[in-house]
Amino acid sequence: MIPAPLCVYSLDAMWVTELKDDLTCSRWYGVAAEYWKKQTPDDDGVLGGYGYISGTDILSSEEFLFSVLGKMPRASSVALDCGAGVGRVTEGCLLPLCATVDVLEPDQTYIKVAEERLADRNKGQYIQQGLQEYVPAKGRYNIIWMQWVALYLTDNDMITCLRNHQAALKEGGAIFFKENVVTTSGFVVDKEDNSITRCDRNYKDLFRRAGLTLIAEKRQEDFPEELFDVKMYAVR
Repeated sequence: MIPAPLCVYSLDAMWVTELKDDLTCSRWYGVAAEYWKKQTPDDDGVLGGYGYISGTDILSSEEFLFSVLGKMPRASSVALDCGAGVGRVTEGCLLPLCATVDVLEPDQTYIKVAEERLADRNKGQYIQQGLQEYVPAKGRYNIIWMQWVALYLTDNDMITCLRNHQAALKEGGAIFFKENVVTTSGFVVDKEDNSITRCDRNYKDLFRRAGLTLIAEKRQEDFPEELFDVKMYAVR
């Protein structure tokens, strides 16, 4: 979450270099999987030692969701929490809006913690799978929430993911992103976990290439100054 030196060469060139002998991207995603196995399965662990920002994060996310979708009938609304970790966002943000939240998380320990944490409050499924592999059921979701998970996807996988998830929306639903962003041009690759912090323009270009329309965006406020800027996007 803490900024690293800025990369200014092209994303396309970076992907050619990183994936030249990794055709299935297994090595690229494997680095992230190994990184998260070493973190503690709690809010502080999934937030990189910044667990105390969770309340601020959740409140801003709730406000952004409501500004885009308004009040929904909770009993019939369904959400998907992508890269859900230990269920922090599901518990604090999505369950108050939707009685059913499908929890998508690749790490076995994290998804078990999430299931125990949410217990009988959630009617949704617990799916142990990576976002790059998951193809959701068509027309199931009012809300698809992707927070600090798209930064692990290659550009090609993100475009495929967006197209698949677009088809999973109910009428009037939306896909929401909340991600670290570079405020100028360029991008940052963190080799410790193979995450990529894209600039705002990169994200908007990926939305466009996936055939999605940006309907709202907002910068996260009141996070510690030493962290990357964070933006929220809503697309459909």
